[in-house]
Amino acid sequence: MRVFLFVFILGLSLQRLRMKRSTPYLLLLFLALCSSMGYGQRSISGHVTDKETGESLPGATVYLPDLKSGTTTDKDGVYKLRNLPNSNIVFQVSFIGYKAEVRKIDLGEIHAMDFQLSPSAIEAKEVVVTGNALSSDNDRSSFSLTPINKDKLLTMPSTNLINSISTVPGVSEITTGGEISKPVIRGLGYNRIVTLNEGVRQEGNQWGDEHGIEIDQFSADRIEVLKGPASLFYGSDAMGGVINILEQTPARPGSVEGEWVSQASTNDRLISNSLMVEGNQNGWIWRARGTYKTAASYRTPTEWVYNSGFNEKNYSLTAGVVKRWGYSHLHFSSFNTKIGMIDGLRDSASGQFLDYQGNIVSSEKAKSRTIEVPFQLVNHNKISSVTNLLLNDNQVKISLGYQWNNRKEFSESPDEPGLFFHLDTWTYDVRYTRLLFESLELVGGLSGMTQFNRNHGSTYLIPDFDLQDWGGFVYMKKSWEKFTFNLGLRYDYRHIKSYSLYLDSLGNAAPSGDTLFKALNRDFSAFTGSTGMTFRLNKAVNFKFNVGRGFRATNISELSANGLGYGTLFTDMCRAIRSSKDSNLNWISILSMPCISTITWIMYGAEI
Repeated sequence: MRVFLFVFILGLSLQRLRMKRSTPYLLLLFLALCSSMGYGQRSISGHVTDKETGESLPGATVYLPDLKSGTTTDKDGVYKLRNLPNSNIVFQVSFIGYKAEVRKIDLGEIHAMDFQLSPSAIEAKEVVVTGNALSSDNDRSSFSLTPINKDKLLTMPSTNLINSISTVPGVSEITTGGEISKPVIRGLGYNRIVTLNEGVRQEGNQWGDEHGIEIDQFSADRIEVLKGPASLFYGSDAMGGVINILEQTPARPGSVEGEWVSQASTNDRLISNSLMVEGNQNGWIWRARGTYKTAASYRTPTEWVYNSGFNEKNYSLTAGVVKRWGYSHLHFSSFNTKIGMIDGLRDSASGQFLDYQGNIVSSEKAKSRTIEVPFQLVNHNKISSVTNLLLNDNQVKISLGYQWNNRKEFSESPDEPGLFFHLDTWTYDVRYTRLLFESLELVGGLSGMTQFNRNHGSTYLIPDFDLQDWGGFVYMKKSWEKFTFNLGLRYDYRHIKSYSLYLDSLGNAAPSGDTLFKALNRDFSAFTGSTGMTFRLNKAVNFKFNVGRGFRATNISELSANGLGYGTLFTDMCRAIRSSKDSNLNWISILSMPCISTITWIMYGAEI
């Protein structure tokens, strides 16, 4: 009865959020999530040892990704976990210098389990969260997936999060400055890949070259890069792949822990500091983080590049509960940055940089931390919740999010923005998983997004628009001893409505005049699918094969394109091009193929 009540309240809440954008209905969902579900309490214990010598491994980590909880072994290498659900749960056991061991355990029948870890300088196994609907061994996933842990993120010299993962094979970046980086997977970027953070997709006008990812780089605990079409699980915009920034692992039960990260670089004199405090008391978790970064202008072999510095301030809070029925986490984050923009204007006689008022910039001013016109101000706030309910052999995962993005560009005055976007985005994702016969997984899911963009400046690169996205999928995975087979089907629908905009003779918005944007109503839909197989020849060699048909619906920047547009630095040029009659052509849409079919064949050795 409680399950039916929960599903009813969930459906009502999502309907209200989509139709009326009324946040009070989140309270209904919160009450449903926090209700206790009288499952049988289970416990498990065991011993973690070295497979070759039999010696105990004190301090080894035993982690349950489906519960976002775990423990460490004591001085004798013994672990014990209590208050667990009567379900099949994935266990990941790891220790520095050893291969991670991943195993699925039926807690309804097994109450003791020992793990033997093999020494290795490289962890050959990782838990997959992105590639499959359930957590599982990477060897069982037919997708090409690369995990990146926090140690690598912190030791890689970088100025932002995307910059720190750009050295991963198959991943690169589009960057126009120290603070602006966009991910590219196998040559596809912009709206062709999806970035997930804290359980929801990150949305912030990512179609522009000058629009980076608004995520605190020190908040990432672990990242998974899924290369190839992932539209089956994440919608049409994931045609090229997914950057999944996973939730941070909670603190150990009964503890209060902290973290301080400080970095510096010489070229741009970047200074970064991030402080985090977290706790875990009887399954109730909390976390607070603050980050501050400042960079001066960077230097080339010949000169300082004027106005290339940036400042960044970030804040985030997390609260949640981890119990035997699963977990529920609530996140809030605020990303704030001021980024200098290089216009490259120089004095014809001396060759020195000129500021926005036409004055020659001295060497001292060029290398300073002062940010002058032109510059960007970006403010991105996000509230999200992730809940995972374990009901015996069933699992329900719910992700909800609301984010609002303000992006301002100042080209002529430090007080009045020329370009000013305000973007509101609501997202939801619900997945139901059923485990049959311990080797067959059946998954169904529904996800969607509601988005509204409004212009408040004097320069217009895209029109005001409303967007509705929704899609559903079914997925099956069957596992044998050496083989794994998966098959999935998805349907996506997108509706875009944009509003007309007219300019008077001075280039200002007016009820009538020259047409800058014509009103439009467009619908896009498609069926997509994916099937794959894995074969483990031996412990060293695995074969993976995947065939997928991806789909990407056209975005607003393509539908409204009139020609070249470079932002506020070239305002007059943009207005001149866009004021011509009947120039509202959708020629860029021709370059955006609606569907793409790919075949991926991978052979790799864990250890050869």
